[in-house]
Amino acid sequence: MRRPLHLFADERGSSVIEMGLIAPFLAAMLIGMVDLSRAYSAKLSVVQAAQRTVEKIQVSSYSPSDNTTLQQEAATAAGVPTGNVTVTSWLQCNNSSTQLSFTSSCNGNEPFARYVRIQISKSYTPLFRVKWDRTTSGTWTVSGRAGIRIQ
Repeated sequence: MRRPLHLFADERGSSVIEMGLIAPFLAAMLIGMVDLSRAYSAKLSVVQAAQRTVEKIQVSSYSPSDNTTLQQEAATAAGVPTGNVTVTSWLQCNNSSTQLSFTSSCNGNEPFARYVRIQISKSYTPLFRVKWDRTTSGTWTVSGRAGIRIQ
């Protein structure tokens, strides 16, 4: 009868049981961190591709006829189809928020600025679907953009 009473006071193996209880939570956190870091990496690669395209605009004189070439280069750098890349250019006169055609001109001596923006979107599929994800395909869209003001 004394032997079973000593088993209640014995603490050997309790850490194994505690680890067994906490292990599923640690695994779920690890999987979540891996998925989030992969999504952030995909977003970062898209933003960097947009920034590289803006750098190409900086070293050359920009013309709206270059949009298709810039679109193809950005798509190649991001690893996406060209339909996922948008190149937008516009003119703003007198510090207003109205966007005019890039090739138009402002009245008289108004201050003006010309802008070019590259926007890239990419699909990201997580390793594991989560219950709260309401998308039917299970993919998320990550996007990045970069812009530059040119005179």
